[in-house]
Amino acid sequence: MTPVQSDRIRAQRALVEEHVRRENAHDLPGIMDTFGSRAWYDDEPWGEHHEGRTAVQGYYEDLLVSLPDLRIDITHCLAAEGGVALEVRISGTHLGAWRGLPATGRRVDFPLCGLSFDDAGKLAGERIYYDRASVLRQVGLFHDPQSLLGRLETLCAHPLTVARAYARKVLRVAGLAVALSLGAHPAHGQETAPLDGPRRPFQDSLFERLAGTWLMSGTVGTRPATYALRAEWVLNHQFLRLEMRDTSQVPAYQAIVFIGRDNMSERYVAHWLDIFGGRWSETLGYGTRTGQTVEFLFEYPDGPFRTSFGLDSQGWTVLMRQRMAAGEWKIFGQWALRTVSAEVHSPQ
Repeated sequence: MTPVQSDRIRAQRALVEEHVRRENAHDLPGIMDTFGSRAWYDDEPWGEHHEGRTAVQGYYEDLLVSLPDLRIDITHCLAAEGGVALEVRISGTHLGAWRGLPATGRRVDFPLCGLSFDDAGKLAGERIYYDRASVLRQVGLFHDPQSLLGRLETLCAHPLTVARAYARKVLRVAGLAVALSLGAHPAHGQETAPLDGPRRPFQDSLFERLAGTWLMSGTVGTRPATYALRAEWVLNHQFLRLEMRDTSQVPAYQAIVFIGRDNMSERYVAHWLDIFGGRWSETLGYGTRTGQTVEFLFEYPDGPFRTSFGLDSQGWTVLMRQRMAAGEWKIFGQWALRTVSAEVHSPQ
């Protein structure tokens, strides 16, 4: 490490420590002064991504209202080129509204890990991780769902889920009554198929149209990139398997992707395996559908990455974006798909 690098790392650590000092002083203008012109803040346990100084300031305003005696104690600090990792202890009293919950007067005390990223002497942004269930339990919102309090909490907090479950039960009973009235007798042990499992293959009106053989033409950054893509249903029609291969004589990139559906969680799941190896294959992508587009979010070790598959009147497109240290989303690659030989794949 050069003296310049060493000085820069010490400066980053000092900035983060000053940031925490201002948090403990509840100095909102001072907290915001430690951020750069383009700030971002990720509260990962809640899946929240606050972009811009106004959004970040709003996050801190809510935090300081809900925990007016907020205290942050640093237990470990690791500074390196480009950022600082902290392990801290958060404590305080829930004396103000928090996420729609009125003040309970309960104490909270939990560990938290945070990553701070540098941007020319200021904080580009922060990303925090902690046990959300522990926090909810401490403010009285989380109980064993099998206990009386847990059952009451589930009914109050998830009325739609409970209503759906009750409706399914009523429909099963009604179906049985109709069957018996018609003289039919269900087989011993016969039950309604669960939301997920071998009897619930992945049926999707959008991805059904992706099955086939395609040519992906586009760019990675500013460099032209063309891939051969084959998509086929596999494993009892539970996954759409995508095989991507660079069309150059010596392929620079290859990937195998398995796209499925988690019906219980109402989201898509993507297992992306490629030439970068096991470390990056550990991260699952979780996707949501908006219209004719499904976008997956991958929380990779080096930062979030979004991949979307969209279908419009011009055909299929694939768009990949990565979030930079300063918080902005930058296009990593984009492609248009052209059919080589469309195939129809029936459920296996």
